[in-house]
Amino acid sequence: MPIIASQQKEHRNIKGQVALAQIEPGNSSSSCTREKRLPCPNLTRSIRLVSSVPKANQRPLILLHGGPGTSESSLFRHYNSARKNHFLVFYWERRGTGGSFHLDIPPAFMTTAQFVRDLDEAVEMVRQRFERIIVLLGHSSGTVLGTIYTTLHPEKVSAYIGISQIADVSQGRHLSYAFAVAEARKRRNSKAIFGLSVAM
Repeated sequence: MPIIASQQKEHRNIKGQVALAQIEPGNSSSSCTREKRLPCPNLTRSIRLVSSVPKANQRPLILLHGGPGTSESSLFRHYNSARKNHFLVFYWERRGTGGSFHLDIPPAFMTTAQFVRDLDEAVEMVRQRFERIIVLLGHSSGTVLGTIYTTLHPEKVSAYIGISQIADVSQGRHLSYAFAVAEARKRRNSKAIFGLSVAM
């Protein structure tokens, strides 16, 4: 995969900092987050980790959100909060998203290859801090990073879980477009048919 072979120098954002935050028990609201900033001199400072409250013998799980453009952390904490009863959940906000958003990140460093390198640093921080291999859970576009990362570093991942797994982006778009056109014609929606023809 050429994109993984990219050797671009890593961009470090001097304004950002990796953060590990603990969510107060029984409250999924992001406004009630207590954030602890850790000294992480070797980590990419434009990525952010938010964790649930640790419990004994829990396996670390890093959530790879979809998007791009939104971290989904608050949605997962609200609708899937039961995960924290079984795992120490880390909500990774990838470069350019949520708490990892900065206006001065060069576009050249907003690539899949860079995101995979960022993820590796996040994984290493969690592994070193808790001395356990991790579980990756990817949703939508996060499954792309999860699949690539697990393929590259199987020794660091005990399990990978894909939700709305992306396998072939080009084919997926083709099938989605064909479905939308068929539905528009079935419903005789001339406005939608015209819009889809222009989009093509």
